[in-house]
Amino acid sequence: MVKKQITRREFVKVVGGGAMVAGAATFGVPTLLRAANKPIKFGQLNTTSGIMASQGVPAMRAAQIAQDFINQSGGIMGRKLVLVQEDDQVKPSVGVRKFRKLVLEDEVEFVFGTNSSGVGLACVPLANEFKKIFISTSMSDKYTGANCSPYVFRIGESTSMASKASAYCMVANAPDVKKWAGINPDYVFGHESWEFFKQGMKDKKHPVQYVKESFSPFGCQDYKPYITALLESKAEGVFTSLWTGDLINFIKQAKPFGFFDKVKVFVNNTTAVATSIGLGNEMLPFWGEARYYPFYRDSELNRKYIGMYQKKFGGYPAADTGAECFAAVLALKLAIEKVGTTDTPKVIAALEGLEFEVPEGKKWIRPEDHSGIDEVVLLGKFHHDPKYPFWVYDPKTYFTVPGKELAMPLDQTGCKMAKP
Repeated sequence: MVKKQITRREFVKVVGGGAMVAGAATFGVPTLLRAANKPIKFGQLNTTSGIMASQGVPAMRAAQIAQDFINQSGGIMGRKLVLVQEDDQVKPSVGVRKFRKLVLEDEVEFVFGTNSSGVGLACVPLANEFKKIFISTSMSDKYTGANCSPYVFRIGESTSMASKASAYCMVANAPDVKKWAGINPDYVFGHESWEFFKQGMKDKKHPVQYVKESFSPFGCQDYKPYITALLESKAEGVFTSLWTGDLINFIKQAKPFGFFDKVKVFVNNTTAVATSIGLGNEMLPFWGEARYYPFYRDSELNRKYIGMYQKKFGGYPAADTGAECFAAVLALKLAIEKVGTTDTPKVIAALEGLEFEVPEGKKWIRPEDHSGIDEVVLLGKFHHDPKYPFWVYDPKTYFTVPGKELAMPLDQTGCKMAKP
């Protein structure tokens, strides 16, 4: 069979006149065609082993759904998207090593992910060193604070947004609860969460007393001393940012103490249905906040996301980190196609101010600090619904706050964005 020769006009349509002028004289059309057909590689860091696997594995899977979604629609500028996925083991040192591998060995063009802010923040200096865009799917406000970088973005809601929304929800739904305590993980996310929850109470001028604050080590196996101390404090309400396996372990160990009968309200700022799936019949009716909740928004994209996930993996896309990974991949595709190149400074400019639809609604990337801001932040109270094999939010309890209302004012972030 004789292969059809591509014409100059057809080639310009594929790669753009600028690429033709810049490269044809040096490399010739065949070389540039190979470049145009070369896959685009994205690198992903998430945790697929240990206590965070219940969030990390679905995060990897959700990114694969994004990859399929994009490739089935023609790829990115006609090029196939390839993911290179690495387990960061929720260890900053491992995350740094894997980030280097993705850039130096796998030669990815962009990096996204991390479940843990501790891992993600450790990777920020590498993004600066390699001048690679890194889109974090973990929540720390530090990504967009005083150490903000032109190469670093946080794709979704921040710790401050989730924690303040949790406080606003409690003011609205449990106004008589005045004595509060906290049990949070002893690293960046836990400390930030507790401080921002208290700030949320202050924002609403809600008079409360903080009777106990506790910080447990990541991967804590014995929560009994913390549970006892919380009960002895006579707290009426307890806020926590424990999540994934830590939250599941805490709840299982607290139940025999009658903990959830003795405190009036329990609220968590990062509880997706992955927690209720993990707890099964031991689940309880407490308040949770989720960056992604599969049953809140009935949109075409959300139905597509859920359907593709169920077909490929079975079950629901339960992890909110997964939806953020889907969003990170989609944002990169949209930015690349907007400027017609993978050139880093141009993609950065395209990401800044990007507004786009994701399964949970609309997102906007604030250009001044690269903060991802969701249309709304959602909380709900878990209950048993026989339609589902796990506990879900009671729709009558949905509590939403506009993301822009929760976003930290620019003059408070400390961010002074440099040029790439």
